[in-house]
Amino acid sequence: MALYPILSVVIVISFSAGRVASNPIQAQDRALTMFLTIKPDSETAEPMVGGSVTFLCDILDYQESSHVVTWSRFDLSLSSWIVLAEGGTLRAPADQRLLVSRVQANNASRPGNVHQSLVIRQVGKTDEGLYRCSVEMSIDDNSTSSCSTKAIASREMILTVYPPEIFPVCTPSAKATDPLVPGDTLSCGTLTESRVPMVTRRGNLAGHPEDWSRGQRRDKRPGWELTREVNETDDGIVYDCWSFSTEFAAVELALSCPISVTVVRGTEPPPTSGLSVGAIVGIAAGALAAVLIITVICICCCCCNS
Repeated sequence: MALYPILSVVIVISFSAGRVASNPIQAQDRALTMFLTIKPDSETAEPMVGGSVTFLCDILDYQESSHVVTWSRFDLSLSSWIVLAEGGTLRAPADQRLLVSRVQANNASRPGNVHQSLVIRQVGKTDEGLYRCSVEMSIDDNSTSSCSTKAIASREMILTVYPPEIFPVCTPSAKATDPLVPGDTLSCGTLTESRVPMVTRRGNLAGHPEDWSRGQRRDKRPGWELTREVNETDDGIVYDCWSFSTEFAAVELALSCPISVTVVRGTEPPPTSGLSVGAIVGIAAGALAAVLIITVICICCCCCNS
């Protein structure tokens, strides 16, 4: 870590669980502001081994005619930056797990407000390290009739990848779409006994242990599990499932996953299999009345004819 360049950025945790580094940089008397964000899979709050991560580079006042976006990674063994992609094209030999997007507008009304992303699929521990998104500007040298590039702004972030077993397991998962009914089970668990689960209600940091039963995993795998039955009061609520280490650490890494929005479907009455007794009696009475009326009419007609 000592070989990494010194960062002069502020890293914060964004609401979407991505880490963001940003600051404004003056370039040609214009403010060129950049934001670099790391966004893992939607199921996890931090990058997980085997998942994918997206580096999202937002740029303000981007000039398509003279600016080029370059992605690089710092190589510890070489103590230098290795270019991964430049101008929306991967640098050869390209890692097949990498994807780079073209520069895209964030706001149609502001052409200079753009972003570009770099995706690493099947991310592993060997992908950890320092990454950089930089904007380079083409410079024409009239004296030599040549063109060169100069970096005018850059943002850097450290990627850390975590093993799957320390992440919590949520049921139903964030991708679940089927509605729930009263009596279904919500579950928040861990995959190792060295970590314990905790549940919070979205927007409320206080846990609700009285609503959740704690015990060992029902599937007999290592770890712990919190469960509760769904009821009508869960309609529209989102819960967050957290995984905490049981060992004391100066800096605790709390990992979380969302339990999908609970839309409770009410119990529907069972379909009827035929007419009820009351309906049958009503139909019979109506038919009998109709017969009597027709009989009376016929008798009256016969009397008139005679």
